[in-house]
Formats: sequence, C-alpha cells, structure tokens
Amino acid sequence: AIDSFKKCIEANKKNIFALYKLSLLYHKNNKLEEALSCLNAAIKEDSNFGDALNIKGQILLELNRKDESEKCLEEAKKINYCRN
Repeated sequence: AIDSFKKCIEANKKNIFALYKLSLLYHKNNKLEEALSCLNAAIKEDSNFGDALNIKGQILLELNRKDESEKCLEEAKKINYCRN
C-alpha cells in the first residue's frame, strides 16, 4: 500500500488524500518522521485540513514535542468545530 500511495504522490505532489493516507501508514509502522513529512506537505496544500493537523499533533506528542503538538491540536479543533 505504501508504494501505491508513493506512486500517486509522484504523479501529483499536491494529492492531499494520498499524502494523508501515506502518513497514516507510516504512523502505523512507527515511521514518525516520514509521517510528519507527508502531513506537512498535505497541510502546506490545504492549511484547513483538520484531520491532518490532528494526526500531526498526535505524532508530535509521541515525539515529546508538546508545544508543537498543542498548537496543531488547537488548530485542528478550531477547524473541525467550524465544519459542524
């Protein structure tokens, strides 16, 4: 599955869906820096991508980067509340 999402991203580097899904796979496989890289790319394309911000916050917390984590999670919370 990782290779499939990588191919999608190679074809379209702005494919936030593929970037997000690849980040989830990396996270599941404990490749946290790779997951963050994908999430950062997705958020760069869509700064209102609340799900990506939420996962990024969780990963930053796992990496003991609490201040960065709180910022991401607060932003995700604002975005997701605005959607409802």
